[in-house]
Amino acid sequence: MAAGMRAHSVERIVSSPARRARQTAEALRAEQPDATVTVDARARERIEFDPEGVDWTWDEFTAEWARCAADADFEPRQGDSSRRTGQRMRELLREMLRELTPRAGSLALVTHEGAILDLLRLVSPQGVVVPKHVRHASVTPLDVAWLND
Repeated sequence: MAAGMRAHSVERIVSSPARRARQTAEALRAEQPDATVTVDARARERIEFDPEGVDWTWDEFTAEWARCAADADFEPRQGDSSRRTGQRMRELLREMLRELTPRAGSLALVTHEGAILDLLRLVSPQGVVVPKHVRHASVTPLDVAWLND
């Protein structure tokens, strides 16, 4: 994934606090030595299977995950609703864009499938089909004009 970003001039990399996301951000930074890397909790996943203090089975976790995907306002017992996740992701992207310097390099956000889908559900016009899954380790370029809508 990081090698695939060589063609882009990345100015800033923001990562979820999850270990796997931070490792990806550091691999990307190795390809973009002028980029800054920051960790931001707003880039975290909607819910996690193994957070500290939550004792649930895989089946219970996947049931809550599916319910979040089906009902944007469902509040899981740990984590955030789909709507809340989409809102914090949009806020994070807006802030990243405000802080972009005049040299106008690209931004890279290293985050998770559910968080990306929640953002897309929040900002997609009525009737636009949002995919059910985002490919793991994918790079998705976005035209972010819709963030201010």
